[in-house]
Amino acid sequence: SRQLNYIIVTSLQRMPSNNNNKRAALPSNEETLSLLLPESKSPRSTMRVADPISVPLGGGDGSAVDALAATTASKTLTLPEETGIAVKNNNSSHGNSSNIADTTRTATTLQYSSTRSGSNLGSHNKNNNNNNNNTSIYFQNNPSPRSPSVAQLRLNEKLSLLSGQTMWLLPPLRRFDVPSIRLADGPHGVRKPVREYSLQRSHPATCFPTAAALACSWDPALVRSVGKALRHECVHHEVSCLLGPGMNLKRHACGGRNFEYFSEDPYLTGELAAAYIQGVQGSGQVAACVKHFAVNNQESHRFVVCATVDERTLRELYLRHFERVIKDKTNPPLAVMCAYNKVNGQYCSEHDYLNVQILRHEWGYDGVLMSDWGAVNDRVAGLRTQLDLEMPGSYGAHHREIRRALDSGELTEAEIDTSAQRVLNLIERVRVVVDDNNNNKDASRSGNNSTRSKRTTATSTTMEEDVSGSSAHAQSTALLSSNNRLSWPVQHDIAKKTAMECAVLLRNKDNFLPLNSNNVQSVAVIGEFGKSFPRFQGGGSSHVQSEWVRAAYDEVFRFCDNVSFASGYEEDDEDTEQVNTELLQEAIDVAKEAQFVLLCVGLPEIMESEGFDRPHMKMPAQHNALVTEVCKVNSNVIVVLSNGGAVEMPWVDQPKAIFESYLLGEAGGGAPV
Repeated sequence: SRQLNYIIVTSLQRMPSNNNNKRAALPSNEETLSLLLPESKSPRSTMRVADPISVPLGGGDGSAVDALAATTASKTLTLPEETGIAVKNNNSSHGNSSNIADTTRTATTLQYSSTRSGSNLGSHNKNNNNNNNNTSIYFQNNPSPRSPSVAQLRLNEKLSLLSGQTMWLLPPLRRFDVPSIRLADGPHGVRKPVREYSLQRSHPATCFPTAAALACSWDPALVRSVGKALRHECVHHEVSCLLGPGMNLKRHACGGRNFEYFSEDPYLTGELAAAYIQGVQGSGQVAACVKHFAVNNQESHRFVVCATVDERTLRELYLRHFERVIKDKTNPPLAVMCAYNKVNGQYCSEHDYLNVQILRHEWGYDGVLMSDWGAVNDRVAGLRTQLDLEMPGSYGAHHREIRRALDSGELTEAEIDTSAQRVLNLIERVRVVVDDNNNNKDASRSGNNSTRSKRTTATSTTMEEDVSGSSAHAQSTALLSSNNRLSWPVQHDIAKKTAMECAVLLRNKDNFLPLNSNNVQSVAVIGEFGKSFPRFQGGGSSHVQSEWVRAAYDEVFRFCDNVSFASGYEEDDEDTEQVNTELLQEAIDVAKEAQFVLLCVGLPEIMESEGFDRPHMKMPAQHNALVTEVCKVNSNVIVVLSNGGAVEMPWVDQPKAIFESYLLGEAGGGAPV
């Protein structure tokens, strides 16, 4: 059956359920293709086919094909995993029924087309009334039959699947022509390193608004469109698994990584994360990896901290949003990343209660559970608790530990098989083949500072169009793949329109905004964040190399020619007590001469990042002094905040308007403007 590529049938129907026998009896006196649904209640065990799907195919007038086309949203039927495909022909020459195919595959896709010459689904020749049964449907099994099962692998091949080959690549199975696949950091941009072992310099990519900003939209369709745009860039960069979305709750306002997470509320986090996953995984080309499972809410001492939490709090807060996406019936994440920390005394990478009892058994998750980078404490204990993939690899050290555990009986080969099969399933589901020769070139691949508008267009694979999405993004998203090419200007346009939906107007005294552009004579932009050093993303693993960053200063020129500027502060000034009087006076002088002031302040990147938490909620003293003193000399001050987490605003009643921008991505400078 693994050699079978096409099946010709004359009838299609769903088989009745049979509690005693998974393969219920087939009807007699006709040739039938039966889609035998699994007993499993796994989230992925659903058919993306509208009922009914029983369609007689007799006759040649095309009515049967039209009927079948009417039952589906597209020309593809995607079956649940572990779906049997059986064809029974009771009209065989031997007089006995015979199964010409009986397969069990993962993520099976059946594609159909008409066999009539010159005809298409939905159109046919009404005058063709012959009874030759030439209205047939061809079903092609996908993926290819060469894909191995774990039973075909040698022990060293199984072990190779349990850890990364490099910092970002999973190992290939060359004996079976199974390619390596690439993982890359997200969540608000694709960070593909220039060098395989690098954590710093990366290939250029679009930087979208961070999760903290996206959550301010309260718009799942908007977040889904960002996920889809990220998927297109993953395909362009040959990335098969995007490490996002970040789903941890903001349990403290000073969390250093709060910019990367949606909310302190598990319901909002779950709904937006589900939309993000749907966008990323919509075509089946790219996997999303949700992180960090679980109770991971601080950055300081994150490798050793232990979160002690009672059962009710664990369920109602820390697991609720993860449960929402794992149990999603349409598109659950293909991968989950465990956290560094301990929960109730046990590391997340070897936590039986979280990983086995809840994630696997209670929620029925069958995707890959991987470690955060360097989060494995005991590899054998991790395998026993179904941590499938260690990232990055240990260069054979942990393989030797696993072999010793096998020899001693501490670990069984069945446990290895379970994890290896999950990783193999992930590779087979995405299979965006990595070009080892790095032939996927573009004009900016060299890492220079040329603008992305000069980048050559890269051809990618055919991409499925989503049927959902906010109206604000429908046109741009459609343009992105209308000719199966990745358009960097369109990607930037999506980032810009998304940023405009995410900026929050905190204060608008006397309906000061919006301004009438015809009445704007002069504008002063004050603050390095507004011109030379725009603050648009967070620090750490999610840092994106963006080449098309737009600052507020540039955007103001679209509406006014008379624009002045004062730096106001040094971009990396984090002092919460000292004030630079020289820079302050310069800003005051510029503000006096302007009709309106756009004052850009917030938190410099040095004050918040992955790896540490903030000790307070204060902004630098220079930023606070700027707001206070500029508002004394100009009554038309608009404050634009750029910050990854909450800040204190002792001057909140002084400006006419305040925008909370959080970190709005590469096009965020234009959102308030």
